Amino acid sequence: MIFDIIGQLMVMMFLFYSGYGIIKSYVKKPNYFKSYPKTRILKTVVHFELAMLLYILLNLALGIKYGAKQILLSLIAWDSIGNSNWFIFCIVILYLAIYLCQFKFKTIKSLSFAVLICSFIYMLIVGIFKEWYWINTAFTLPLGMLYAVYQDNLESFFLKNKRNYFIFLFLSLISWVFFPLFIVALTYRVRIVNKFLYFLGVQSFSIYILQRLPMILLSKTNLVYYPLTFTICTFVLTIAIAVLFTAFTNIVDKLFFSKRASKTSKSRT
Repeated sequence: MIFDIIGQLMVMMFLFYSGYGIIKSYVKKPNYFKSYPKTRILKTVVHFELAMLLYILLNLALGIKYGAKQILLSLIAWDSIGNSNWFIFCIVILYLAIYLCQFKFKTIKSLSFAVLICSFIYMLIVGIFKEWYWINTAFTLPLGMLYAVYQDNLESFFLKNKRNYFIFLFLSLISWVFFPLFIVALTYRVRIVNKFLYFLGVQSFSIYILQRLPMILLSKTNLVYYPLTFTICTFVLTIAIAVLFTAFTNIVDKLFFSKRASKTSKSRT
């Protein structure tokens, strides 16, 4: 249960920073959404499908059989053939929501609130069919968007006054839904600079999506009787596979997703 909660908190941070980054990119690049379907949505889908190919090949090699329906649904992240899936489904749906909303809502404020409403609709609908962990972090992406919108106001509130800062820090900590705000506020005062953490950040998607491959493979060996050795070997294999996968996807990205939107700045407040 503890690790499930920690995992959810980490996903919240990724969603939060994704939303924040989208708004910042939109403000700096007027043509941002012209390339968005390709560079945000399609790139995520392609990386996921490439990872799915590895799961399919491993399952074939190990004689692990899944039904055709389950395999097809796993390709859209609605089901699984051993892989992590719910986060990919959530992020792609929210990316689509952002893209569709930007046609109607032209300011960053209205766009962010529109996506917030979409995230609640997502939670209501998907919650009918899936477990709680599929839906309870979806709102943190628009939360990141809203933080980008009101960043100056929020920073002037909790950075210029120590009392306000600790009140903000405390309230965001005890309220699980605002955990990303706690981390953001904390990093204004505490700097964590570490080459290994940076390395893990670069490899984060590959680690997340491929981490179960070594688990599946090594579970077929006698290492399952030696938990510590199993864990170490799984970690080393995961990092090695992630590095290779990231290198490969970087090549794919350069071939198909290298075109960038205009860098001309324009205010959208």
